[in-house]
Amino acid sequence: MADELSQRERALRRLPLPYSLALRLRDAGIPADVVCQYVNVEQAALDGLYRMAEAKLLAAQNVTDDCGRRQTPFIWAGISRGPRPRLGSTAPKPGELQ
Repeated sequence: MADELSQRERALRRLPLPYSLALRLRDAGIPADVVCQYVNVEQAALDGLYRMAEAKLLAAQNVTDDCGRRQTPFIWAGISRGPRPRLGSTAPKPGELQ
C-alpha cells in the first residue's frame, strides 16, 4: 500500500500544478466551489478538469521503458519537451522564391 501511495505521489508531482492541485483538493474533501477558485476554472468545467487530470495521472503511473522499468514522464498538457523550431527558420530567404 505504501508503495502505491509513493507511486501516486511521484506521478502527482509531475503533473502540471492545476491538475495536481485539483486532484489533491478533491481527495481532501474540499468543496467544488473552493477547488474552482484555486485552479481558476468555472464549476461547469471542473468535471472535465478532473477527467483530464485523472487521465494524465494514470498515464504517468503506467509508463514503462523498453526494459520493463516503470518511468514517470514529464507531462505538460500534451506538449513534448523536444527541440522547437526557431521562428522564421522555415521561411525562404530573399531570392529563393522563384
